[in-house]
Amino acid sequence: MPVTFRPQVSGEELWAAYAGTDTVAVPLRAWPAFDYTVPSKLYEIFAAGIHVSAMLSGEAREMVHDSQSGFCVPPEQPAALAAKWTQMHDSRTLLGQVPGASRDWVRRHADYEVLADRYASILRETVDKGRLDEDRGFRQHRVRRASGHAALA
Repeated sequence: MPVTFRPQVSGEELWAAYAGTDTVAVPLRAWPAFDYTVPSKLYEIFAAGIHVSAMLSGEAREMVHDSQSGFCVPPEQPAALAAKWTQMHDSRTLLGQVPGASRDWVRRHADYEVLADRYASILRETVDKGRLDEDRGFRQHRVRRASGHAALA
């Protein structure tokens, strides 16, 4: 099975390299902090619709699973990665329906317009709730003063 390791590339070279790729390796070390780390390249790989061969844990592992973009093996277990690649070589169907599934995941979870709309909605709800709470507090203060009870301003 031919495997190509390339030097770091960016821009148009990167997208050209992706075009001829069956899978992209995304490894992280077995370090507790990496349970809460998501490599930013995952988002671009998902958006490109390329299969992911990951050595990840935690949140990033869940993203690969939820997006149906590939597989994960535990970090720092190269024999497990080699076994998966051997299976992929023997059965190309293991590459699955990655392009559609991973692109859909990106649209639902990482599209800037969708995220901006969600964020704006949360801000509106928070501001509206604050206004309601503030208004209730003001009315309670006025009622207490009108009834002759001492109230803090």
